[in-house]
Amino acid sequence: PGTTPFHAGRRFFLGDAGPAAAAAVAQGLRLDVGGEGDECGGTNAYEVEVPAFGGRPDMTFWYASEHYAVPDC
Repeated sequence: PGTTPFHAGRRFFLGDAGPAAAAAVAQGLRLDVGGEGDECGGTNAYEVEVPAFGGRPDMTFWYASEHYAVPDC
């Protein structure tokens, strides 16, 4: 509950859409892997895009990132 996303262990809580909007919100969720990098390495960012619901605007929730390096670079 509340307006700020939070996590407990491996579960992330982004908000309560309620029974009327839950199916539409679930259909609108999008997972994305982005980030920045070059030939020597970079960072992957893992996000979930959440559609607007209950008066809230669309939001992107960043839930993890990982750095990587290319050997011999």
